[in-house]
Amino acid sequence: MISLRRKALACIQCGECSGSCPLFIVASEKYNPRRVLSRLVFDGDKPYDVAWLCLTCYECFERCPANVSITELMLELKNEASRKGQIPSTAIEVAEKLLRAGKAVPVTKSITRTREELGLKPIPDSPNQEAIELLERVGFRKMVNGWKHEGRK
Repeated sequence: MISLRRKALACIQCGECSGSCPLFIVASEKYNPRRVLSRLVFDGDKPYDVAWLCLTCYECFERCPANVSITELMLELKNEASRKGQIPSTAIEVAEKLLRAGKAVPVTKSITRTREELGLKPIPDSPNQEAIELLERVGFRKMVNGWKHEGRK
């Protein structure tokens, strides 16, 4: 497997990723994709804390002239962080919501209204049993419980 650092070496530090990142646009002091790559390449640092902020929207990849998939790098950093037990409490909370409801985002009045305006079917407010069953089958609950018991919150 190619190392994260090696994948990041293709970055030419043009800043397109940061300029197109919705999170950077509103919170540049907290999240800067170009700076994450710079830390990986030049400092040999693995910024697990920052990787969890990535929205996984792939805007950075869409705009990158060097075809560096920053989103995939962030996912790899999150996976590595998970294996090392470096999981923020917010990620655990989302995982618990998935296990309870089969979805991470509740159906709000705003979502319902927007879907009606667009002529889309309503999203059931009840738990998505199929998703919950799938999460159970792949051992997701056991993994989340392991995070909680190991004090990773």
